[in-house]
Amino acid sequence: ACMPGGQHELGSLLFAVAAMEFGYSVITLGANLPLNQIPATVLATQACGVVLSSTVSTFSESDSRELATIRELISVPVMIGGHEDLSVDSDGLYMLGSNFSTALERLQEIVPI
Repeated sequence: ACMPGGQHELGSLLFAVAAMEFGYSVITLGANLPLNQIPATVLATQACGVVLSSTVSTFSESDSRELATIRELISVPVMIGGHEDLSVDSDGLYMLGSNFSTALERLQEIVPI
């Protein structure tokens, strides 16, 4: 899924296809997903992890609060990719960066198949 306000679904879709090639089952949630929908989606799908795509290097205060709340509500890793310089001041968030190869390696470390 893309972070709120994100209309750049192509990178997210390409990463999903690459992850499927590595053997992951993937559910794509599209662009501009409200973050408050993630916990219910994780529960309904029994997801082992969440990957969000972002093109910004910092998050709004509102998005940062929502990400922290999500981390409190779900027990699976939340990973964020799409921007190399991304910095998030919240525990439990894993940065994947913008390089697909590196991001896939990191995905395998965080959520082994």
